[in-house]
Amino acid sequence: PASALDSAERKRRSAAHSETLSLGGSVYDLHEVVKWFVSRQTEDSGMLNSRNERARKDKAMADKYVRENRIAEGELLTVGEVVRIVSDANHRAKTRLLRLPRAIAIAVPRECAREAEAESENLINEALEELANPDEFRSDSIEGEPCDSADLEASA
Repeated sequence: PASALDSAERKRRSAAHSETLSLGGSVYDLHEVVKWFVSRQTEDSGMLNSRNERARKDKAMADKYVRENRIAEGELLTVGEVVRIVSDANHRAKTRLLRLPRAIAIAVPRECAREAEAESENLINEALEELANPDEFRSDSIEGEPCDSADLEASA
């Protein structure tokens, strides 16, 4: 037994000073074993893996450059540009809609002009209020049957 212990101790000391690890009859490169062990520990524990983090950073940078190039080429718009464009369009539409009641009053026979103007003004104001406060109005409060894209294309 003592000689077996000496033999095991000699192997252990020998492995500690060498660049290889003998295990189960196989010989492994000690540096590769340590790399494998560390990579497994970082993946399993949720710790950062520098190779994966570098790849993630490189991909994010590539995506950023693609996005910046598309903005520069006019293929993409910034949020600020979209807000400005939509706000301008909404302002122009609102201005035109608010002029409609008077135009309707002029276009209809004189005896129903006031009623037509008042009714059209009410309907336009309701529509503008709904656009200004979309959370207060639900689609199920709108009369009529729901339509799909084919219905919209047919009416165009």
